[in-house]
Amino acid sequence: MITRLISSLELRIFICITIFIISLVCLTPTSFAADAPAEEWSRIFGWDDYEDIGAFVQETSDGGYIVASTTSDDTFNDDIRLIRTDSQGYMQWNRTFGGEYDDGVYSVLQTSDEGYLISGYTSLFDSGSSLAWIIKTDLQGEHQWNLTYGGDMEDMALYASEALNGGYTVAGSSSDSASSDAWLIRIDSQGDLQWNRTFSGDSNYKLLFAREASDGGYVVAGQSLDESPDICLIKIDSQGEQQWVETFGSKVIDAVTSIQVTGDGGYVLTGLTDSSDTEFGDAWVVKTDYLGEQQWDMIFGWEECGDVGLSIQETSDGGYIVAGVSTFFDIAGSDALVIKIDSEGNRQWNRILGWNDSNEMAYSAQETSDGGYIVVGTTDSVDYYGQQVWLVKLGSNYSVPSDIFREGPAIKTYKRPDSVWIIPLIVQAVVGILALGLFYYVIKKHFL
Repeated sequence: MITRLISSLELRIFICITIFIISLVCLTPTSFAADAPAEEWSRIFGWDDYEDIGAFVQETSDGGYIVASTTSDDTFNDDIRLIRTDSQGYMQWNRTFGGEYDDGVYSVLQTSDEGYLISGYTSLFDSGSSLAWIIKTDLQGEHQWNLTYGGDMEDMALYASEALNGGYTVAGSSSDSASSDAWLIRIDSQGDLQWNRTFSGDSNYKLLFAREASDGGYVVAGQSLDESPDICLIKIDSQGEQQWVETFGSKVIDAVTSIQVTGDGGYVLTGLTDSSDTEFGDAWVVKTDYLGEQQWDMIFGWEECGDVGLSIQETSDGGYIVAGVSTFFDIAGSDALVIKIDSEGNRQWNRILGWNDSNEMAYSAQETSDGGYIVVGTTDSVDYYGQQVWLVKLGSNYSVPSDIFREGPAIKTYKRPDSVWIIPLIVQAVVGILALGLFYYVIKKHFL
């Protein structure tokens, strides 16, 4: 029918133009967009002659974000920096807290009075010991009060939660060269100490993290001191009595970096295991019930890389979001790693965040009120003193093809999505030039 309506010349021109258009449409970058989780925006916060490491992020009640970071000047003196941004990640203010010696931060909590509670540590002279340090600010980050807790050991405040009856519960650690204990502190709304409890393992265990359990007791995570350490989970009742101990791991190195109490009353941990067939270690997630019985565990890794989960948070769908780092030993670099898993530990998607010729890490990730995710970490991709705070907002819609993964729970994924379009664009340009050349050849040979 078409050949009857148009001339031979028109038909040949039509075919050539059609080939050219199809080549452009099929290879346009939008056809690849579904392969990668959407990055809505990213912001880098840096100051000349300062190195900043973003440790923790939380969405605030107005849809903005509060970031806790450790900042270091050119004399290598560390202080705490608090950064407040709007919903698009643009900085509204920043505040620093510190003294003559090193100070550091692990987390920040927005409190019910719209202020912020910072958990960290402050060093004692040059002795190598430190005190747990809690700082309370108002809505604008202005100092209200600060108090230290501890003795002559290396004491740190890692994470704080607001108690239902007022005040705060602070989880921390207390250690020296010979031992490491988990530590819980209860303070009132002005920071005055109400009680503190230290949970000491036997000679075979180093205890690292403590959380309030759903039954009013406490759960403590740590690892054994064996040549090939395992993870341990210890449940303590409200009176401080041990109820049970569970261990997880294999005959190789295992380590825990984060523990959370889950909505079903159980526990979820993340960290590192060297139990798979990869050479450098993989990120590891373990889920237990309220009695510490393992329900499942999953290993996530990439060949030729060392992968570590550094934090884990439960999401509104009953799954989990993991933040960490993927280190590429063949090129001596690293990228930030974000993994979303469902309630059974099955990977839903993962995202590698980073650029060529730079190093990135993700220390904290949380679900946001719009169903997306906020990630904070570090990057040295800009020309400042060194590492700088990196804040990344991921959208809520993800579509990742299964063929970019290798079999099993371990990951084989694309790298550096910001540069993923380079190869498709080159291919598109080559095909376009060839199509134009073909079009010119046909016209010249048959009609000119």
